[in-house]
Amino acid sequence: NFLLLLPLVLLIMVPMILPASACIAKPTLVTGQATASNVQETILRNTGNTLVARITSTLTFTGDFQGTGPATAIAIIDTSTYKLTFIEQVTFTGTISTSKPGTVNILIVGNGMIGGASQAYDILNHGTDGLKGLNGEGTQATAANSQTTTFSVKINFDQR
Repeated sequence: NFLLLLPLVLLIMVPMILPASACIAKPTLVTGQATASNVQETILRNTGNTLVARITSTLTFTGDFQGTGPATAIAIIDTSTYKLTFIEQVTFTGTISTSKPGTVNILIVGNGMIGGASQAYDILNHGTDGLKGLNGEGTQATAANSQTTTFSVKINFDQR
């Protein structure tokens, strides 16, 4: 019986969802670079071929992003293949495109090779002050043996 009710529920719910999304502005593409400094690595676990490390750094942003932010990453490394998977949290403080100064959280999830290139997916949310209502997502890439990441993110300011 639930399967028979599902189309009716969706028919009622869709109009409730659509007006809310109309309050979100068209996404804007922003690009730039983030360069890491003050990099500190701490081995959390070393078991068999698996190494887990915490990596902290300070990121300096240029391009459409102008500012800095502390970053903390957890990396899982397969020492037999040098493949790595990581998740990173950055608290960016500064301006993005034509915004006023503020802060925004950036969550980064990616993979790559130790000493080699990496790629990741970025999610921006929970902006404050001049970045209040900011949401975004995009990609980033880092070349082999580089401390600088190039990113491309679509952002919008939720107007609700």
